[in-house]
Amino acid sequence: LCLAPGLPSLRASVVPFQPKGRPSVISVMPDIPGCVGPDKDDKPVAWQQTFGEGTDPAIRILVAGDSITLGDGVRPEETYAGRIGADIARRKNRPVEVVNAGVNAAGYCHVIRAVHGHLSDDNFDHVLVGLFADDLEQRAVTLEGGTVRADPRLVDGVVGALATHSYVLNWVWLKVVEAAVVSQTGGGTHPAPHVTRPGRKIPARSLQNFEASIKGLQKYSPIFVLIPPVGGPLCSKVPEPGSECAWLQSDMEQMAKHLGELERGFVDLRNLWADGVDHTQSMEQRWWREHRRLPVHPNADGHARIAEGLLSSGQVP
Repeated sequence: LCLAPGLPSLRASVVPFQPKGRPSVISVMPDIPGCVGPDKDDKPVAWQQTFGEGTDPAIRILVAGDSITLGDGVRPEETYAGRIGADIARRKNRPVEVVNAGVNAAGYCHVIRAVHGHLSDDNFDHVLVGLFADDLEQRAVTLEGGTVRADPRLVDGVVGALATHSYVLNWVWLKVVEAAVVSQTGGGTHPAPHVTRPGRKIPARSLQNFEASIKGLQKYSPIFVLIPPVGGPLCSKVPEPGSECAWLQSDMEQMAKHLGELERGFVDLRNLWADGVDHTQSMEQRWWREHRRLPVHPNADGHARIAEGLLSSGQVP
């Protein structure tokens, strides 16, 4: 059965992506009220780097986010978090310790939970929360090879164990999931388009929880930064409805609306790439040419622009 082609598999034992010195990829969790509470995963992970020298105690900065913040494709010191640390160390003539808690594939809830997790056992002078264009997407149901898939790690107990080891249960489960998705999205023989492609409607519950989550962090006086995909200039001024460009733009508008209600602590960088200067990584440039996959990760120069935008906002000390 393992060798038979075409059989669906939802094995729950996942080999993590863990480059040297970087956190591993973890599954995106469903909404958790306020994005706080015990986590089934291990203690939050992060990489740490100190910038500058001196005998004074180091200024400590916690930076949380997804793969953009983590610095996928660039060196730690080239990330916007590292550049901000280096700039503060130079201006204040003090060492600055940056703890980068970025995690690949994290949605808004995992990012905010990571902040709570780190602050529960450690102290920081400043907290920076990087939010990306797609962080409202939970991805509990995804489309893979034309087939609707569900993540077994969201299911505990006997069902989760059977999903890990039984191909038969995998097949039955997938059929049930497909039927449920079709039933809940208007009927028909296939899931509705807004389910099988990016940009399905964000549930009202997620938006309410996002608002509650950002308010729940206010006691730490964080700085939120909203980062657009570096390939944004490739989108037309009026994106086609349902396209990747359209749903990313819509998601950013939803997040900006809630973040804009804060008295301070929000840096909106949605126009960062508006001049059209290309700061995409070379591999993602190829993905765009060959597969029309929108580039999202900036190169080292792009991270420098993010840092510049944050530093010029006047909100970074």
